[in-house]
Amino acid sequence: MRVLGIMSGTSIDSVDYAVCNIASPSDVRFADHWSVPFPKKLKEQLHNAARNQSTTYELGDLHHDLGRSYATAAGKPRVDLVGLHGQTVFH
Repeated sequence: MRVLGIMSGTSIDSVDYAVCNIASPSDVRFADHWSVPFPKKLKEQLHNAARNQSTTYELGDLHHDLGRSYATAAGKPRVDLVGLHGQTVFH
């Protein structure tokens, strides 16, 4: 199985992508990785949300836009499974 993992953090600087080939629980092999900076507008929206300066409507739009950004930056690697934890915007 080929698995794509997607990870972003509270630093809101970029998104990291990694692909692994998994033959068994004890046979996991790294295949590829890349990092993509957040687009400027999306980064500003994430910072506003983190500062609790977004309306619920803006957060709804952000949820949609963030998903599209993850998918676009992932490209089209041939994988069987994708893991993505989401983005923390407010503690």
